[in-house]
Amino acid sequence: MLSFAEHSGSCSPSSPLRADPAAPPELHFPGRRAKDGAGGRFRRAALRRCVTGGVSGTRSRMYTLLSGLYKYMFQRDEYCILILGLDNAGKTTFLEQTKTRFNKNYKGMSLSKITTTVGLNIGTIDVGKTRLMFWDLGGQEELQSLWDKYYAESHGVIYVIDSTDEERLSESKKAFEKMITSEALEGVPILVLANKQDVETCLSIPDIKTAFSDCINKIGKRDCLTQACSALTGKGVNEGIEWMVKCVVRNIHRPPRKKDIT
Repeated sequence: MLSFAEHSGSCSPSSPLRADPAAPPELHFPGRRAKDGAGGRFRRAALRRCVTGGVSGTRSRMYTLLSGLYKYMFQRDEYCILILGLDNAGKTTFLEQTKTRFNKNYKGMSLSKITTTVGLNIGTIDVGKTRLMFWDLGGQEELQSLWDKYYAESHGVIYVIDSTDEERLSESKKAFEKMITSEALEGVPILVLANKQDVETCLSIPDIKTAFSDCINKIGKRDCLTQACSALTGKGVNEGIEWMVKCVVRNIHRPPRKKDIT
């Protein structure tokens, strides 16, 4: 058998080179050349699409990565917290005390100059990577009808009770009961603050829990904590806020809003 290495002369039609029997046979079909040309163009076009798609996919993954990095470095999860309760319960004082404790260099108003809220007070604090935006709503009876306008956007509720005003305790319980039975607040964590615990004649936590016992079975499946507090001295403020942060972060039913870090 003649191989390429052994053949030194010219090739002629009378003595053609024969293929190596170990090599796979070549198959020839009539008219295949034209089809191969079209098929080649098709394969090249498909290859270009694969390459282009690969580049596009790489860009998409890169964008997702950079977007996630940006959110991690420059955005915070923001949660909206309602501060509710009767007028003169100490809601605005609690908000000012909270902002003073959690915001560096914040110069709050004198607590002795705080007056009854008519309308809405807004405040913001950052706790680690979590941002809480507070909506402090007026507690007068004629303003309580506005509370439910904010329920759908809220992630948590802080309900403030004046533990020195036993005469209005039933009124506070009525407002609380109406609030917790709203479907718009289903599953939202509630922090009940027994405020003004710095006053010797205040009601104790067990006293307040007893007074609100009728509401227990209406709380439903949600996080709820009753916390002793003095908005004036700051007692219980940090503990209450830290509890609320844990609750809203783990509540998957109300995801946070994304806000740029400023």
